[in-house]
Amino acid sequence: MPDQPLIVGEVLIDQFPDGRGILGGAPFNVAWNLCGFGMSPMMVTSVGSDESGRNILERMREWGMSTAGVQTSATLPTGLVEVTVNDGEPSYNLLANRAYDDIHYPEQVLAEGGFGMLYVGSLAYRAEPSRTTIRRLMAESGLPKFVDINIRRPWFTLDMAGELLQDATWTKLNNNELAELSGVGCETPQQAPAAVEELRKRFNGKNFFVTCGGEGACAVDEAGGTAFAKSPPPEPMVDTVGAGDAFAAACIAGVTQGRPLAQTIESAVAFASKTCTLQGATTSDRSHYAALVV
Repeated sequence: MPDQPLIVGEVLIDQFPDGRGILGGAPFNVAWNLCGFGMSPMMVTSVGSDESGRNILERMREWGMSTAGVQTSATLPTGLVEVTVNDGEPSYNLLANRAYDDIHYPEQVLAEGGFGMLYVGSLAYRAEPSRTTIRRLMAESGLPKFVDINIRRPWFTLDMAGELLQDATWTKLNNNELAELSGVGCETPQQAPAAVEELRKRFNGKNFFVTCGGEGACAVDEAGGTAFAKSPPPEPMVDTVGAGDAFAAACIAGVTQGRPLAQTIESAVAFASKTCTLQGATTSDRSHYAALVV
């Protein structure tokens, strides 16, 4: 599979209580991590015509990421989320009417071709025209779909989830999201396969990656095969911001390289744990990514 996934969704600034602003947004975090692994993600998003937007573009170029898919909204500011952290667990206040709500269909980017998969985050699906853009990409790109569910109230509905999940080749979500969407309780990785089967019946998904916080993770393939991995404790624990995105990126790297399911999920939980030693989801320290460089 080509190592250039097409990634569509939000980029934003995670604003922490101490005033520090860190680049974020699940799709952007995934793309950043993949670039750290040596892959060539194409990020399709929108930033504002403001200082934050210019900073994002500069940081992407410095990191070696293509900016060809980054649009500039003429009317909306760059995405912003106010992050608070209690006992290492983050809470998010996602501000409305942001540039990532204004993503238009990327005709020129698609004309280049060469993409291996389409990664779709769920937050940018909250508003038009981004929602229509994502719908068109899912329907018209012809790419296998990796769906990353992040339930963020009030910007998420079960109808939205159904549209995103339908016929997904890969789905990544946490145990609480899996329980909510399937109606089957899921507290541990060992309980995930039963809930996954219910979700598969509803939406015809193929492969699933389920995170369960400190309990580890579970992967279920389209044949019903399973793999489990325990999560190593972060040393030191700083916060869990971006841990799920780190997990998703490592899963994409494993899928792209054709790694066995068990190896993929072991690498994913290890990298997610390592990300918990950072403040925020990303870093420019190349050594952070060394274990998964392709």
